[in-house]
Amino acid sequence: MLASLEEAVKVRAPGEVVAVVQFDVSGLRDVNESLGHAAGDKLLAEVARRLRSLAPPAALIARVGGDEFAMTLRMAGTEEAVELATELRRSLQDPMELGSLTLDVDTAVGIAVHPDHGSEPAALLQRADVANQAAKSMSSAVQVFNLGLESRSARRLGLAGDLRRALENGEVDVAFQPKVTLGSRQLVGVECLARWEHSAHGTVSPEDFVAVAEHTGQLGRLTETVLMEGLRRCRQWADAGRPLNVAVNLSSRTLVDPEFPNRVAQLLEEYGVPADQLTLEISEAGVTSENERPMPSLRRLHELGIRLAVDDFGTGYSSLSQLRRLPVDEVKIDKTFVQGMATDPGDLAIVRAVVDLSRHFGLAVVAEGVESELTLTLLEEIGCDIGQGFFFSRPLSYDRLEAWFAAQTEPEPTSVGGEVRRLRAVP
Repeated sequence: MLASLEEAVKVRAPGEVVAVVQFDVSGLRDVNESLGHAAGDKLLAEVARRLRSLAPPAALIARVGGDEFAMTLRMAGTEEAVELATELRRSLQDPMELGSLTLDVDTAVGIAVHPDHGSEPAALLQRADVANQAAKSMSSAVQVFNLGLESRSARRLGLAGDLRRALENGEVDVAFQPKVTLGSRQLVGVECLARWEHSAHGTVSPEDFVAVAEHTGQLGRLTETVLMEGLRRCRQWADAGRPLNVAVNLSSRTLVDPEFPNRVAQLLEEYGVPADQLTLEISEAGVTSENERPMPSLRRLHELGIRLAVDDFGTGYSSLSQLRRLPVDEVKIDKTFVQGMATDPGDLAIVRAVVDLSRHFGLAVVAEGVESELTLTLLEEIGCDIGQGFFFSRPLSYDRLEAWFAAQTEPEPTSVGGEVRRLRAVP
């Protein structure tokens, strides 16, 4: 691949670019673990066959990693490379037949071009890989390299040791975002979100430090930090006569740890929090893939009485019918659909369908990203249960949340002697 790329760079015509397009096959690990490595090999062979048949005749295609393929070819410009990559990715998404099974396969695509992104073949391949990693977190799943991506990748590597020290010294904070019933405007809970203010870099985005934690073995410590703070505050609110549920995000990687449910049970007992006041949120991709490894933990958590929610629903390729086999209680509609529903009939139709089918299956529905009164009205009309978003409040520190309670809510006595909090008025 390096020698061929070097030759392509040498013979590039004026005005042309040499594009390196890297494809990363999503879900190969799940196929290997659930169906065996022979099935995984067949899947890779089919991806290679499709790339060869779909790519232009002059393209060179090679497998450059366990689940990665790279293509090099001369093109008129970067835009043409993006168009080709998008078309190839779309074609690779066609269902693949493996014996009696039909698999839906997706890829993330990174692009680097000569001369814009480097002159050395090794550098171009490395930068296509950096773009590929960034593409995995994008809805389009196709990303062209830019220097910002490289600096971000290097920055993440440098953060590993700092994150470890921050966790040890209690420097990772937890913010809380209110969750409100749309019909009664009752404050029913908060989502607990990790925040890190680095002494040198300033605010580090959760996307960056969670990725660092996942790749450096610190994810368990980070999850436990958020969980413990959430349960501590949950106990405080209950003792003050205004109980609130708390929600904590989980990575699917956490669910493959067989000891995790036992640790959660210990923490619930330690803080004296009833299990049904804790909601654990797992991304759609983490619970609806064919990988069965998280299922024992999910079932055990459900048996403990903990509420389970599918987060960011709608961004993957699952259907609500798939959720019927999972012990979940709640669906959170991804904010991209909620934010677009007031202006995009397609987004509105998606949200309406999720709400209708969730109610049919007995699942609560939470809308993320509520940012306008029109969106709030539409959600209320179609029967969505709970909303959270900037229209109610941004994520707040504990002290600022207490001030928000006082300014934006008013107590209403309950029949058991406590109180619930309702919004005074939507700002």
